[in-house]
Amino acid sequence: MRPRPGGAAEMTRAVPTAAAARAAELDAEVERHRGALPDGPVADDAPLTLPLPLDPTHYALLGLEEQADAAAVDAAVQRLAASGEASDAARRLAAAVLSDPLRRPVYDAWLARERDWQRRATPAPGLRGQLQAVRRRLRALLPILLTAAFGLGLLAWLLAGRSA
Repeated sequence: MRPRPGGAAEMTRAVPTAAAARAAELDAEVERHRGALPDGPVADDAPLTLPLPLDPTHYALLGLEEQADAAAVDAAVQRLAASGEASDAARRLAAAVLSDPLRRPVYDAWLARERDWQRRATPAPGLRGQLQAVRRRLRALLPILLTAAFGLGLLAWLLAGRSA
């Protein structure tokens, strides 16, 4: 005898397990962060304005050093699951990212890039910082000044050619 549509057999397949629900939630969180990335090319020094905080890092949330190997990450994930602290979404995301061999290098690269950008964006104190700020402004103005000088030179050449 065949089970009819909507029967007990179909209802048990439709109810997701708690683990599947957590996995889906983590995937949705990662996709939300991935969706914040710009679609086109990005300059090397541009910040990736993700809604993911730089501090605390995923490593700090799990109590790990950034050079921790996969075994240490697995031990931290097991410790997190055993302690009952896995209900925190940030820690679950950290555990999912660091335990995934494909996501962890991407996160490490993002972390290094964001730290580098912050280091370069934060001016040094005193005269050195002021000089760096002036140099950045001049670098931004240089194309405008060169275009203006070329235009004035061209205009002077044209006017000199007409009067001769």
